[in-house]
Amino acid sequence: MLPLIARARTLGVSMALATAGLGVVAIAPASATDSATTWHVQAGNADDPTFTSTAHEVLTFYNAQTVVHPGDKVLFTPVGGHTVTFNPIRIAGVPTFAYGDPGFPAGPTGNTLQFANRPGGALLNSGLFADAPPPGAPPPPPGSPPPPPTTFTLNIGADAAGTTYQFFCMFHREMAGTITVMPTGSKLPSTDAKNQTRAQRAMAADLARGRRALAAANRNAEDNPVAAGLGVVSVQGQGFGSDSILRFAPTTLTIGAGESVTFFNEDVNAPHTVTFGEEIVIPPGPPGSPPPPPPGFFPYGGTTITSPSAQVNSGFLLSQELVDYINAAGSLIPPGFIIRRGATFTFPNAGTYHYICALHDFVGMQGDIIVRAED
Repeated sequence: MLPLIARARTLGVSMALATAGLGVVAIAPASATDSATTWHVQAGNADDPTFTSTAHEVLTFYNAQTVVHPGDKVLFTPVGGHTVTFNPIRIAGVPTFAYGDPGFPAGPTGNTLQFANRPGGALLNSGLFADAPPPGAPPPPPGSPPPPPTTFTLNIGADAAGTTYQFFCMFHREMAGTITVMPTGSKLPSTDAKNQTRAQRAMAADLARGRRALAAANRNAEDNPVAAGLGVVSVQGQGFGSDSILRFAPTTLTIGAGESVTFFNEDVNAPHTVTFGEEIVIPPGPPGSPPPPPPGFFPYGGTTITSPSAQVNSGFLLSQELVDYINAAGSLIPPGFIIRRGATFTFPNAGTYHYICALHDFVGMQGDIIVRAED
Protein backbone atom coordinates (compact mmCIF):
# COMPACT_ATOMS: atom_id res chain seq x y z
CA MET A 1 0.00 0.00 0.00
CA LEU A 2 1.21 3.47 -0.77
CA PRO A 3 2.25 5.49 2.29
CA LEU A 4 -0.69 6.79 4.28
CA ILE A 5 0.65 10.34 4.00
CA ALA A 6 0.16 10.05 0.24
CA ARG A 7 -3.01 7.96 0.16
CA ALA A 8 -4.75 10.18 2.67
CA ARG A 9 -3.19 13.28 1.06
CA THR A 10 -1.47 14.35 4.30
CA LEU A 11 -3.90 17.09 5.27
CA GLY A 12 -6.61 15.60 3.57
CA VAL A 13 -19.54 18.42 6.83
CA SER A 14 -23.14 19.70 6.85
CA MET A 15 -26.30 17.84 5.76
CA ALA A 16 -27.84 18.32 2.29
CA LEU A 17 -30.46 16.62 0.15
CA ALA A 18 -29.13 14.38 -2.59
CA THR A 19 -29.62 15.01 -6.29
CA ALA A 20 -32.81 13.46 -7.63
CA GLY A 21 -32.21 9.89 -8.76
CA LEU A 22 -28.89 9.63 -6.92
CA GLY A 23 -29.61 10.08 -3.21
CA VAL A 24 -32.51 8.98 -1.04
CA VAL A 25 -35.38 9.05 -3.54
CA ALA A 26 -39.01 8.07 -3.59
CA ILE A 27 -39.24 4.47 -4.83
CA ALA A 28 -41.56 1.55 -4.25
CA PRO A 29 -41.13 0.49 -0.60
CA ALA A 30 -39.38 -2.78 0.05
CA SER A 31 -41.25 -5.53 1.81
CA ALA A 32 -41.02 -5.42 5.58
CA THR A 33 -38.86 -8.17 7.02
CA ASP A 34 -37.38 -9.06 10.39
CA SER A 35 -34.40 -10.93 8.88
CA ALA A 36 -31.04 -9.19 9.13
CA THR A 37 -29.71 -7.48 6.02
CA THR A 38 -26.15 -6.53 5.17
CA TRP A 39 -26.03 -3.13 3.44
CA HIS A 40 -23.02 -2.22 1.32
CA VAL A 41 -21.38 1.22 1.30
CA GLN A 42 -18.23 2.11 -0.62
CA ALA A 43 -15.93 4.64 1.05
CA GLY A 44 -14.32 6.74 -1.66
CA ASN A 45 -13.66 6.14 -5.34
CA ALA A 46 -11.09 7.01 -8.00
CA ASP A 47 -10.73 6.88 -11.77
CA ASP A 48 -7.73 4.61 -11.12
CA PRO A 49 -8.26 2.71 -7.85
CA THR A 50 -4.66 1.39 -7.99
CA PHE A 51 -3.48 4.99 -7.40
CA THR A 52 -0.78 4.80 -10.08
CA SER A 53 -2.32 7.34 -12.49
CA THR A 54 -5.17 8.95 -10.61
CA ALA A 55 -6.64 12.27 -11.72
CA HIS A 56 -9.87 11.98 -9.71
CA GLU A 57 -9.98 10.90 -6.07
CA VAL A 58 -13.64 11.08 -5.12
CA LEU A 59 -14.06 11.53 -1.39
CA THR A 60 -17.61 10.53 -0.63
CA PHE A 61 -19.55 7.49 0.58
CA TYR A 62 -21.66 5.54 -1.93
CA ASN A 63 -24.46 5.69 -0.97
CA ALA A 64 -24.11 8.61 1.38
CA GLN A 65 -27.56 7.92 2.87
CA THR A 66 -28.67 4.46 3.99
CA VAL A 67 -31.89 3.40 5.75
CA VAL A 68 -31.75 0.19 7.80
CA HIS A 69 -33.40 -1.85 10.56
CA PRO A 70 -32.04 -2.76 14.01
CA GLY A 71 -30.01 -5.94 13.77
CA ASP A 72 -28.77 -5.13 10.25
CA LYS A 73 -25.14 -4.63 9.33
CA VAL A 74 -23.46 -2.01 7.14
CA LEU A 75 -20.34 -3.25 5.37
CA PHE A 76 -17.97 -0.45 4.34
CA THR A 77 -15.36 -1.21 1.67
CA PRO A 78 -12.72 1.42 0.86
CA VAL A 79 -11.01 2.88 -2.16
CA GLY A 80 -8.07 4.60 -0.49
CA GLY A 81 -7.83 5.01 3.29
CA HIS A 82 -10.76 6.22 5.42
CA THR A 83 -12.48 6.11 8.77
CA VAL A 84 -16.15 5.79 9.75
CA THR A 85 -16.56 8.02 12.79
CA PHE A 86 -19.70 8.95 14.74
CA ASN A 87 -19.67 11.84 17.20
CA PRO A 88 -16.01 12.80 16.74
CA ILE A 89 -14.35 14.58 19.64
CA ARG A 90 -12.10 17.49 18.69
CA ILE A 91 -8.98 17.46 20.83
CA ALA A 92 -6.90 20.64 20.81
CA GLY A 93 -3.58 20.14 19.08
CA VAL A 94 -4.47 16.70 17.72
CA PRO A 95 -5.11 16.38 13.97
CA THR A 96 -8.27 14.68 12.78
CA PHE A 97 -6.39 11.93 10.93
CA ALA A 98 -5.10 10.69 14.31
CA TYR A 99 -8.48 8.93 14.43
CA GLY A 100 -6.92 6.36 12.11
CA ASP A 101 -4.08 5.51 14.49
CA PRO A 102 -4.87 2.41 16.55
CA GLY A 103 -2.53 3.66 19.28
CA PHE A 104 -4.40 6.93 19.71
CA PRO A 105 -7.21 7.13 22.32
CA ALA A 106 -9.69 7.96 19.57
CA GLY A 107 -8.58 4.98 17.49
CA PRO A 108 -10.94 2.03 16.97
CA THR A 109 -13.58 2.15 19.69
CA GLY A 110 -16.13 -0.50 18.66
CA ASN A 111 -18.58 -1.22 15.88
CA THR A 112 -22.11 -1.35 17.33
CA LEU A 113 -24.33 1.66 16.75
CA GLN A 114 -26.58 2.29 19.74
CA PHE A 115 -29.30 4.85 20.38
CA ALA A 116 -27.02 6.85 22.65
CA ASN A 117 -24.70 7.38 19.70
CA ARG A 118 -26.35 10.51 18.39
CA PRO A 119 -25.06 14.10 18.22
CA GLY A 120 -23.57 14.70 21.62
CA GLY A 121 -23.44 10.97 22.30
CA ALA A 122 -20.60 8.51 22.59
CA LEU A 123 -17.74 8.24 20.11
CA LEU A 124 -17.78 5.30 17.71
CA ASN A 125 -14.75 5.12 15.44
CA SER A 126 -13.58 2.47 12.98
CA GLY A 127 -9.96 3.57 12.91
CA LEU A 128 -8.20 3.45 9.57
CA PHE A 129 -9.39 0.88 7.06
CA ALA A 130 -7.95 0.82 3.55
CA ASP A 131 -7.99 -1.16 0.35
CA ALA A 132 -5.37 -3.85 -0.18
CA PRO A 133 -2.25 -3.00 -2.21
CA PRO A 134 -2.59 -3.60 -5.96
CA PRO A 135 -1.24 -6.85 -7.43
CA GLY A 136 2.52 -6.72 -7.87
CA ALA A 137 3.04 -3.96 -5.30
CA PRO A 138 6.32 -4.35 -3.40
CA PRO A 139 6.04 -5.79 0.10
CA PRO A 140 6.36 -3.40 3.04
CA PRO A 141 9.86 -3.07 4.49
CA PRO A 142 10.75 -5.18 7.53
CA GLY A 143 9.49 -3.73 10.77
CA SER A 144 6.55 -1.94 9.16
CA PRO A 145 3.30 -1.86 11.16
CA PRO A 146 0.68 -4.40 10.13
CA PRO A 147 -1.61 -3.30 7.30
CA PRO A 148 -4.96 -1.79 8.27
CA PRO A 149 -8.19 -3.78 7.88
CA THR A 150 -9.65 -3.82 4.38
CA THR A 151 -13.29 -3.48 5.50
CA PHE A 152 -15.32 -2.14 8.40
CA THR A 153 -18.59 -3.73 9.52
CA LEU A 154 -21.02 -1.60 11.51
CA ASN A 155 -23.60 -3.47 13.58
CA ILE A 156 -26.94 -1.73 14.10
CA GLY A 157 -27.90 -2.13 17.74
CA ALA A 158 -31.30 -3.33 18.85
CA ASP A 159 -32.09 0.02 20.49
CA ALA A 160 -30.88 2.23 17.63
CA ALA A 161 -34.26 2.73 15.92
CA GLY A 162 -35.87 6.09 15.40
CA THR A 163 -32.77 8.18 14.75
CA THR A 164 -30.66 9.40 11.83
CA TYR A 165 -26.96 9.19 12.64
CA GLN A 166 -24.31 11.21 10.84
CA PHE A 167 -20.83 9.79 10.36
CA PHE A 168 -17.60 11.20 8.94
CA CYS A 169 -14.31 10.17 7.40
CA MET A 170 -11.87 12.00 9.64
CA PHE A 171 -9.18 12.01 6.96
CA HIS A 172 -11.20 13.99 4.45
CA ARG A 173 -13.04 17.23 5.05
CA GLU A 174 -16.74 17.13 4.02
CA MET A 175 -16.71 13.34 3.46
CA ALA A 176 -19.80 12.34 5.41
CA GLY A 177 -22.93 10.23 5.33
CA THR A 178 -26.01 9.26 7.30
CA ILE A 179 -27.61 6.06 8.53
CA THR A 180 -31.30 6.20 9.41
CA VAL A 181 -32.56 3.34 11.61
CA MET A 182 -36.26 2.57 11.26
CA PRO A 183 -38.23 0.34 13.66
CA THR A 184 -38.10 -3.41 13.16
CA GLY A 185 -40.80 -4.55 10.75
CA SER A 186 -41.32 -1.14 9.15
CA LYS A 187 -41.05 -0.71 5.40
CA LEU A 188 -37.72 0.58 4.17
CA PRO A 189 -37.51 2.96 1.19
CA SER A 190 -35.01 0.79 -0.72
CA THR A 191 -33.15 -2.49 -0.87
CA ASP A 192 -29.41 -3.06 -0.79
CA ALA A 193 -29.45 -4.10 -4.45
CA LYS A 194 -31.21 -0.88 -5.47
CA ASN A 195 -28.80 1.12 -3.30
CA GLN A 196 -25.84 -0.45 -5.07
CA THR A 197 -27.32 0.36 -8.48
CA ARG A 198 -27.86 3.95 -7.37
CA ALA A 199 -24.30 4.06 -6.03
CA GLN A 200 -22.88 2.97 -9.37
CA ARG A 201 -24.81 5.74 -11.12
CA ALA A 202 -23.54 8.29 -8.63
CA MET A 203 -19.94 7.11 -9.05
CA ALA A 204 -20.15 7.48 -12.82
CA ALA A 205 -21.81 10.90 -12.50
CA ASP A 206 -19.15 12.16 -10.07
CA LEU A 207 -16.33 11.11 -12.38
CA ALA A 208 -18.09 12.68 -15.38
CA ARG A 209 -18.63 15.92 -13.46
CA GLY A 210 -14.95 15.98 -12.51
CA ARG A 211 -13.80 15.33 -16.08
CA ARG A 212 -15.91 18.24 -17.33
CA ALA A 213 -14.43 20.55 -14.70
CA LEU A 214 -10.88 19.50 -15.59
CA ALA A 215 -11.52 19.98 -19.30
CA ALA A 216 -12.89 23.47 -18.68
CA ALA A 217 -9.86 24.40 -16.57
CA ASN A 218 -7.50 23.14 -19.26
CA ARG A 219 -9.13 25.54 -21.74
CA ASN A 220 -8.59 28.54 -19.45
CA ALA A 221 -5.34 30.28 -20.43
CA GLU A 222 -6.40 33.90 -19.94
CA ASP A 223 -3.94 35.89 -17.75
CA ASN A 224 -1.71 32.80 -17.33
CA PRO A 225 -3.53 31.04 -14.49
CA VAL A 226 -2.86 27.42 -13.53
CA ALA A 227 -5.17 25.55 -11.18
CA ALA A 228 -3.01 23.59 -8.74
CA GLY A 229 -5.75 21.08 -8.01
CA LEU A 230 -9.51 21.39 -8.39
CA GLY A 231 -12.48 20.41 -6.25
CA VAL A 232 -15.98 19.51 -7.44
CA VAL A 233 -18.91 18.81 -5.11
CA SER A 234 -20.33 15.28 -5.34
CA VAL A 235 -23.61 14.78 -7.16
CA GLN A 236 -24.95 13.39 -3.89
CA GLY A 237 -25.04 16.91 -2.50
CA GLN A 238 -23.12 19.59 -0.64
CA GLY A 239 -21.71 18.22 2.60
CA PHE A 240 -21.49 14.63 1.38
CA GLY A 241 -18.07 14.88 -0.26
CA SER A 242 -16.29 15.96 -3.41
CA ASP A 243 -14.02 15.00 -6.29
CA SER A 244 -10.46 16.13 -5.55
CA ILE A 245 -8.86 16.53 -8.98
CA LEU A 246 -5.15 15.79 -8.68
CA ARG A 247 -3.99 17.68 -11.75
CA PHE A 248 -2.57 21.03 -12.83
CA ALA A 249 -4.76 22.78 -15.40
CA PRO A 250 -3.77 23.82 -17.98
CA THR A 251 -1.25 20.97 -17.82
CA THR A 252 0.91 22.79 -20.38
CA LEU A 253 0.96 26.58 -20.60
CA THR A 254 2.92 28.62 -23.17
CA ILE A 255 3.99 32.16 -22.22
CA GLY A 256 6.48 34.79 -23.34
CA ALA A 257 9.84 35.42 -21.68
CA GLY A 258 9.45 37.74 -18.70
CA GLU A 259 5.83 36.81 -18.04
CA SER A 260 4.50 35.42 -14.77
CA VAL A 261 2.23 32.49 -13.96
CA THR A 262 -0.04 32.33 -10.93
CA PHE A 263 -0.81 28.90 -9.46
CA PHE A 264 -3.88 28.65 -7.23
CA ASN A 265 -5.18 25.62 -5.36
CA GLU A 266 -8.88 25.50 -6.20
CA ASP A 267 -9.58 22.52 -3.94
CA VAL A 268 -10.30 23.49 -0.33
CA ASN A 269 -9.94 19.87 0.76
CA ALA A 270 -6.40 18.98 -0.38
CA PRO A 271 -2.91 20.49 -0.16
CA HIS A 272 -0.62 20.74 -3.18
CA THR A 273 2.80 22.12 -4.07
CA VAL A 274 4.36 23.61 -7.22
CA THR A 275 7.90 22.24 -7.32
CA PHE A 276 10.47 22.94 -10.07
CA GLY A 277 13.78 21.14 -10.57
CA GLU A 278 15.11 18.34 -8.43
CA GLU A 279 13.07 18.16 -5.26
CA ILE A 280 14.82 19.08 -2.02
CA VAL A 281 13.95 16.57 0.69
CA ILE A 282 14.92 17.21 4.30
CA PRO A 283 16.43 14.00 5.71
CA PRO A 284 15.43 12.63 9.11
CA GLY A 285 17.40 13.85 12.09
CA PRO A 286 19.12 11.73 14.71
CA PRO A 287 17.06 9.24 16.72
CA GLY A 288 14.62 10.97 19.02
CA SER A 289 14.44 14.17 16.99
CA PRO A 290 11.15 15.41 15.48
CA PRO A 291 10.31 14.01 12.04
CA PRO A 292 11.19 16.23 9.08
CA PRO A 293 8.40 18.15 7.35
CA PRO A 294 6.68 16.39 4.44
CA PRO A 295 7.98 16.97 0.90
CA GLY A 296 7.52 20.53 -0.32
CA PHE A 297 6.12 21.83 2.96
CA PHE A 298 8.18 25.02 3.08
CA PRO A 299 8.83 27.32 0.09
CA TYR A 300 12.35 27.69 -1.22
CA GLY A 301 14.18 29.14 -4.26
CA GLY A 302 12.37 32.47 -4.56
CA THR A 303 9.76 33.51 -7.12
CA THR A 304 11.91 34.11 -10.23
CA ILE A 305 12.86 30.94 -12.11
CA THR A 306 15.80 31.54 -14.44
CA SER A 307 16.57 27.98 -15.55
CA PRO A 308 14.66 24.71 -16.05
CA SER A 309 17.08 23.12 -13.58
CA ALA A 310 16.46 25.71 -10.85
CA GLN A 311 15.19 24.28 -7.57
CA VAL A 312 12.11 26.29 -6.64
CA ASN A 313 9.11 25.31 -4.56
CA SER A 314 5.88 27.05 -3.58
CA GLY A 315 5.50 25.36 -0.22
CA PHE A 316 2.17 23.81 0.71
CA LEU A 317 -0.75 25.56 -1.00
CA LEU A 318 -3.83 24.83 1.08
CA SER A 319 -6.98 26.48 2.31
CA GLN A 320 -7.62 27.96 5.73
CA GLU A 321 -10.73 25.73 5.85
CA LEU A 322 -8.55 22.63 5.63
CA VAL A 323 -6.19 23.84 8.33
CA ASP A 324 -9.14 24.61 10.59
CA TYR A 325 -10.64 21.19 9.91
CA ILE A 326 -7.59 19.13 10.68
CA ASN A 327 -6.99 21.17 13.84
CA ALA A 328 -3.36 21.62 12.82
CA ALA A 329 -2.69 25.14 14.08
CA GLY A 330 -0.21 24.99 16.92
CA SER A 331 0.48 21.30 16.46
CA LEU A 332 1.47 20.34 12.91
CA ILE A 333 2.28 23.75 11.46
CA PRO A 334 5.65 24.96 12.71
CA PRO A 335 6.54 28.62 13.23
CA GLY A 336 7.16 30.55 10.05
CA PHE A 337 4.68 28.69 7.87
CA ILE A 338 2.24 31.00 6.08
CA ILE A 339 -1.12 29.55 5.07
CA ARG A 340 -1.79 30.46 1.45
CA ARG A 341 -3.51 28.94 -1.57
CA GLY A 342 -1.60 30.65 -4.40
CA ALA A 343 1.92 31.39 -5.63
CA THR A 344 3.22 33.45 -8.59
CA PHE A 345 6.46 32.75 -10.46
CA THR A 346 8.21 34.80 -13.17
CA PHE A 347 10.12 33.22 -16.07
CA PRO A 348 12.64 35.63 -17.65
CA ASN A 349 14.32 33.09 -19.96
CA ALA A 350 13.12 30.81 -22.74
CA GLY A 351 12.88 27.09 -22.09
CA THR A 352 10.59 24.29 -20.95
CA TYR A 353 10.06 24.29 -17.20
CA HIS A 354 8.78 21.01 -15.83
CA TYR A 355 7.18 20.94 -12.38
CA ILE A 356 5.37 18.58 -10.05
CA CYS A 357 3.20 18.48 -6.96
CA ALA A 358 5.56 16.98 -4.39
CA LEU A 359 2.62 15.21 -2.73
CA HIS A 360 0.91 13.78 -5.81
CA ASP A 361 3.50 13.44 -8.58
CA PHE A 362 3.30 9.64 -8.17
CA VAL A 363 -0.29 9.72 -9.51
CA GLY A 364 0.54 12.04 -12.41
CA MET A 365 0.18 15.57 -11.01
CA GLN A 366 2.82 17.25 -13.17
CA GLY A 367 2.94 20.07 -15.69
CA ASP A 368 5.08 22.21 -18.02
CA ILE A 369 5.52 25.92 -18.58
CA ILE A 370 6.88 26.59 -22.07
CA VAL A 371 8.56 30.02 -22.25
CA ARG A 372 9.05 31.48 -25.73
CA ALA A 373 11.96 33.79 -26.47
CA GLU A 374 11.06 37.41 -27.12
CA ASP A 375 10.56 38.21 -30.79
